[in-house]
Amino acid sequence: MRSSPRILFLLAALLASCSAVAQAATYTHVPTPYAWIDPSAHTPVTWSNPTQCSGFGDTIGDDAITAPINIGFTFNYGGTGYTQLQIMTNGRLQFNQTQCGAGTQNVGPPRTYTQPYPTNAIRRTMKVYGADLDASPNGSGGGPEPTTCTAPGCAVLYTTLGIAPSRRFVVTWLAVPDWSSTNSFFNLQIILNEDGSFAYQFGASNNLDGGHADIGWELAQSDFDTVTYTDIGSIASTAILFFDPLLPTATPTPSPTSTMTPTNTPTSTPTATHTPTLTPSNTATNTPTFTATPTNTATN
Repeated sequence: MRSSPRILFLLAALLASCSAVAQAATYTHVPTPYAWIDPSAHTPVTWSNPTQCSGFGDTIGDDAITAPINIGFTFNYGGTGYTQLQIMTNGRLQFNQTQCGAGTQNVGPPRTYTQPYPTNAIRRTMKVYGADLDASPNGSGGGPEPTTCTAPGCAVLYTTLGIAPSRRFVVTWLAVPDWSSTNSFFNLQIILNEDGSFAYQFGASNNLDGGHADIGWELAQSDFDTVTYTDIGSIASTAILFFDPLLPTATPTPSPTSTMTPTNTPTSTPTATHTPTLTPSNTATNTPTFTATPTNTATN
């Protein structure tokens, strides 16, 4: 049946209205100065054993999750205060959420990944880079290529830094490979700030499979955001700040005092500071071209 112009117009108006609702998001994001925090003295994660994953999960560091970890302060995520969270191997922080699941949809190349935003399965999560990261010391096997993640050069680590009211909880994926991708590695960092903002930092990465994983967050299927970017390698030495513009501390700006450039071999460097202020600043010397407008288009 052929649709009349009037019906097409009404459908277009309805779709536009639905799109406007779907794009509503609690957080917005902006580029922020890159200030990698040296994780060499931070605590290596311990993966839960028996696994605390709901759905598929393991205990060795591939598709695995930690037991609840104390943040060190109350972090307001989407209007709920959390004092604990869980770290999931595949580039995620999870709040009152234990879903794990296999990370790779298709090996490719290019590789595609499971559970792209938005999905009800992993509400209340953050993805610094939602790939199939394999932090198991000898690799989990089962794929076309072997991988290893041997400390101290490869690890997932965390710590709490600073004093109230400017404490930070930092999680680092240090030179962690993609599952079954020999010689791949990713240096990623999430910083939760006590004022409720959070930042993602991207060090050097070697993305051999050409995958394009989610960078973003999700509170609910109708409240999420993914960042538009070209390739993980193209955003090396950059950072993104996420904040709620309705909060009094909107658009805080980190004030780094020292930086380091991560490689697949960590080096010792003084810890950078990340002090929120009320004045936005996008004057970083290395500024990524991220899209600051929330989008409901999930990436694989």
